Amino acid sequence: SSNIFKPHGKKFSRQVLNLPANGKILVFSADNISSERKGMNLLIDALSLLNFPDLTLVSIGRKKIKIKPKIPYIHLGTLKDDYTISLLYSAADLSVVPSKEDNSPNTIIESFACGCPVVAFNVGGISELVHSEKLGLLVDNFEKTNLANSIKNALKIKYCPDFISSFIKSKFSYKVISKNYLDMFKSFKNDEK
Repeated sequence: SSNIFKPHGKKFSRQVLNLPANGKILVFSADNISSERKGMNLLIDALSLLNFPDLTLVSIGRKKIKIKPKIPYIHLGTLKDDYTISLLYSAADLSVVPSKEDNSPNTIIESFACGCPVVAFNVGGISELVHSEKLGLLVDNFEKTNLANSIKNALKIKYCPDFISSFIKSKFSYKVISKNYLDMFKSFKNDEK
């Protein structure tokens, strides 16, 4: 699916999805948006502290956010096909993953594959993915001010979508994964001798 998950033009992606042509777009994605561990409430609280002009929150997943964010908000529902999801990440300036428990979620991998930087809490295996400021920012504790500051700082950084995309492809391409498995099997075989 690395042919689908890749950076598409921002302008084109926004047109196709009927998203604002100008300003910054923040993406929040969860199977079930209202799930407490996905950190939606914390994100809403953090956004209320931000004074960022022309910022729009776009969410995907089941159910809409109950609390209305202070900023413009668009809910795209459950996106079934990977191509539409890849357009969304390409249209966005930042993907926010406010989960309180997660281990290298697909959201981050898909965001990166489309060249979209990520702001996430430093939990589970997330620090292995967001390990450089060229890829996004890690938030150290579950606190709305910290999350708000990280979002604000990340929105000011000029990221390189091609760099982000090539990083994750080198880490997660099928060739790399299959080579890692082959090496592992070889080491098991050697152990048996």
